[in-house]
Amino acid sequence: MKKVQTLEKIKDAEEQAKKMKSDALKAKEKLVRNAKRESLFVIENMEKKATELHKEKLSEVDSEIQREREKLLEAGRQEAESLKAQATDKVDEAVAFLIKKFEDGVLHAETERDE
Repeated sequence: MKKVQTLEKIKDAEEQAKKMKSDALKAKEKLVRNAKRESLFVIENMEKKATELHKEKLSEVDSEIQREREKLLEAGRQEAESLKAQATDKVDEAVAFLIKKFEDGVLHAETERDE
């Protein structure tokens, strides 16, 4: 009878070992599934954060470009106004020069005629 009891104990121990292995495998699979789910969640969150950061940086760059554009346009406007003012001054000088040349030409023509 001892032999039968020993065999039953061995059989019970083997069944318990199988159950423990099965339970351990199920626990491992559950942990892997949970880890994968969590990693997908982390990846999704990081992608969202990266997209938001990208949008923020693009907005900052666009703003900086706009500021630089406005600076350049203002500098161009000021230079155009300065050139316009200089040209206006030069027009008066040019008109005076042309009138003088015309008068000199007329006087020169009268002098040649009188001779």
